[in-house]
Amino acid sequence: MAVRRILRSVSIRARRRLADLSPAEAARARKDQEALQARIPGLENFDEIAERVDSLFAPYHADYCARVGHPNHAASVELLSFMLVLAKLTQPKRIVDLGSGLTSYSLRRLSAEISDGGGPLVDALGGWDGPAPRITSVDDNEEWLEKTRGYLDEQGVTTDDLFYWPDFSASGVAGQFDLVLHDMGMMDTRARTLVEVVGLSRAGGVVVLDDMHKTDYRAGALKDMEAGGVPTLSAKAFTRDYLTRFAYVSFPG
Repeated sequence: MAVRRILRSVSIRARRRLADLSPAEAARARKDQEALQARIPGLENFDEIAERVDSLFAPYHADYCARVGHPNHAASVELLSFMLVLAKLTQPKRIVDLGSGLTSYSLRRLSAEISDGGGPLVDALGGWDGPAPRITSVDDNEEWLEKTRGYLDEQGVTTDDLFYWPDFSASGVAGQFDLVLHDMGMMDTRARTLVEVVGLSRAGGVVVLDDMHKTDYRAGALKDMEAGGVPTLSAKAFTRDYLTRFAYVSFPG
């Protein structure tokens, strides 16, 4: 059984590496990098800011992966940095993290530091111009949501606005968020809830779709976004990690 699991894991990694080398996807990533930088002023300085944020969060990521979540499932340092830099550049009033965990900690820490007048993360981002954003965390797994609550409490950040997905979905929150991260559940859940999740964004908001390295999910997601007239760009240049995972960004009108 253990040998079969190892062989399956090796096979999955090999398929991911081959998909990652797709010339069409690589060309899109290069083109969309320029388009994202044009659409979000300041993103051209991403590498400089992200290097500081990466250094700050690397120890937290290592500890989280050792004690709380498996590294194959936990958000990468690259995704954390991208979300935080996006927040810095877009100054959202409300952020929702769908798929609670380390991203919820990083965003809540940012909000806490802003409320306190500054801190290491705010410094790494190069300051903050507006009020602290309100952070909402959502998960489709109640047990994991409670694990997130425990981790947030342990790290000394707020544990309010944590929701179980069915309750959150039924609460009438469409169009209320400025920055949305969709990283919730297994991929079938991710695909099934995608259109509703994008609808959580206000007009002019930003939605980050993680795990777009998975070709079937990416194809379906892009088809849904095209059908809804939602511009969607590859953020592979900013978010690709050592597991070849990366995100896309959607801009609801």
